Amino acid sequence: LRRRQRQMCIRDRSSTDKVLIHKSSGKVTWKVNIEKAGFYNLYLNYFTVSGYSSSIERKLMINGEIPFEGADSFTFSRVWKDDPQSYDENGALKVDTNGNDIKPQQIEVFTFKEGYFKDDMGYVTEPYMFYFEEGENEISLISIKEPILIDQLHIQSVSQTPTYEEYLAALKEKYGEPSLNNQTTGAMQAEKTAYKSSPTLYPLTDRSSSNTKPFSLKETRKNYIGGEQWKILGDWISWDFSVPEDGYYNISMRARQNLIRGMYSSRIAYISEDGGTNQVLFDELNDVQFNFSSDWQNVTLGNGEEDYLFYFQKGKTYTLTLEVTLGAYAPLIERIQSTIDDLNRTYRMIVSYTTTSPDKNRDYELTSKFPELISDLTKYHDELADVSNSIAEISGGKSDKTGVIDSMVRQLSDFIEKPRSITQKLTSFMNNISSLGSLLTELRELPLSLDYIEVHTPDIELPKANEGFFRKMWNGICSFFLSFFIDYTTIGETVENEGQSESIEVWMTLGRDQANVVRNLIDTTFTKETGIKVDLKLTGADVLLKATLAGIGPDVALNVDSSLPVNYALRNAVYDLTNFDDFWDVVYVMPDGATTWDNSKENVFHASSLRQFQFYSITNTDIEKAAAGDKDAQDKINAYYAIQDYVDQNNITKEDLFDSSRSVSYTHLTLP
Repeated sequence: LRRRQRQMCIRDRSSTDKVLIHKSSGKVTWKVNIEKAGFYNLYLNYFTVSGYSSSIERKLMINGEIPFEGADSFTFSRVWKDDPQSYDENGALKVDTNGNDIKPQQIEVFTFKEGYFKDDMGYVTEPYMFYFEEGENEISLISIKEPILIDQLHIQSVSQTPTYEEYLAALKEKYGEPSLNNQTTGAMQAEKTAYKSSPTLYPLTDRSSSNTKPFSLKETRKNYIGGEQWKILGDWISWDFSVPEDGYYNISMRARQNLIRGMYSSRIAYISEDGGTNQVLFDELNDVQFNFSSDWQNVTLGNGEEDYLFYFQKGKTYTLTLEVTLGAYAPLIERIQSTIDDLNRTYRMIVSYTTTSPDKNRDYELTSKFPELISDLTKYHDELADVSNSIAEISGGKSDKTGVIDSMVRQLSDFIEKPRSITQKLTSFMNNISSLGSLLTELRELPLSLDYIEVHTPDIELPKANEGFFRKMWNGICSFFLSFFIDYTTIGETVENEGQSESIEVWMTLGRDQANVVRNLIDTTFTKETGIKVDLKLTGADVLLKATLAGIGPDVALNVDSSLPVNYALRNAVYDLTNFDDFWDVVYVMPDGATTWDNSKENVFHASSLRQFQFYSITNTDIEKAAAGDKDAQDKINAYYAIQDYVDQNNITKEDLFDSSRSVSYTHLTLP
């Protein structure tokens, strides 16, 4: 092991082994002896540590070279979970004073994690295979982003994942035929997760069906997880479970994929035992499919013809992990990306000769100027036509997604038949290329919602996924009458603040999740410190003017458009904040090194909720201007080097300097 700059070995508290501190910069190299030349998988066991809460990125080099395109960046996830303090002693989410569930806070878990070196783009779902020569080889990891502790780097022979038939045959040979009946874990609420890869994967509210548990017509209940938040490749969610008896079980869930019409969402299903390594038990679990449906549906892991059987043992804790993957769409999306690159290259080649605004009355004779043009367009046409048909085949029919591809196919067909029309349709050609790029982004996002998960024997009948017609009608009638009595705009207090009589009314226009965060800050800090209660309400952006004119407006409005304070101030509709004696000392504190001004001449009618910092960077142009005597350029360069010197002297990063979440305060930096 070669220890590099800013890296050192420390002793792991849980064992006698050592782990390596690999900071957010630097390089570490291992020398390994390979007994037999061939392809191997690389597998990293690491410990997540405090950083900037983003994914961990590393560059891989083998024998001093990046082995192939795509190996210049590998991503390893962090681990998050719901804050236990967000739940009461019965395991239910805490509620506000209106009885609504409070969104649980997300906290990072610093723990050991493992991960294969695999394609971050999702085009290749299996772990990458790396070729090693026989004898001594060097493996290097170069930090791109975020620190980690490296425990072990495994070099594993490439093994073939068994098929479901092979997996089931091995189980029957070991445990015999399925015989267990009438056993189930019951419905495990999916919003109560064990761990997750991102703090954005928090519980959400669904009011569309009373079969989504827990459900209330009056209060807001956090009763499912996923949706738009769970669509990024590589994001995963884990759930723990135990079974009542040894035997064969199915894994079912109440799921909904209602956001991408004409496609299905894919997940990789991992199973681990007693905190062990995640495993894909058989190949079919690399592409678990959830078809489009506007309603909730019961989905049992299977191939459409039979449900998969898993063998679980009593007394053990198992973990089910579902990870977002492209599945069967992966090679098709990669082909679209490659064709987009080729189309852009062809477009640039044409406009370099014709310009972006060619003369409509001129024949540019493109086929003579570029002899390969027609053959290239034919290749693009055939490739996209095949991709469109393949997507329709695996998705069950054409959709708006294939429609975008078909538009480009039709235009390419016109270009092939009438090459002279190319210059007349360059704008629409570029627009179609842009549409393909937008489609590529949409195809890589695969959302999925989950209500509950149930592990059960095959004889158990699952409850209906959706409520009946009359139940739905009754819920609609009840909701209608409740709307006359419940103020859905009010954000209830998260803690009881008794004894405060004075109160103010605050309106904000952001979403309910953001309002809940503000509500929590108000209750835990502002009201406790000042004794002033706050009536926080969610409103539309267009309501403020009408309410102000009617004399029923709020005391404070948050997140308004930046032009509103001046417009209202000119009409004496807002209060001058400088009338508060402590305004200049509390709300508008002068930054260190800033030029002071005469406060008596200032009127302030709004306070920004954002703090902005000037980012200093210098270019060759700045240096040339400074050399010519430009004072602004000289000040910019001096400021840049003042920051750099301060960072170097204090052994910190520029991110540390401007990170308000850190407890360290840097107050002695004065910019010119």
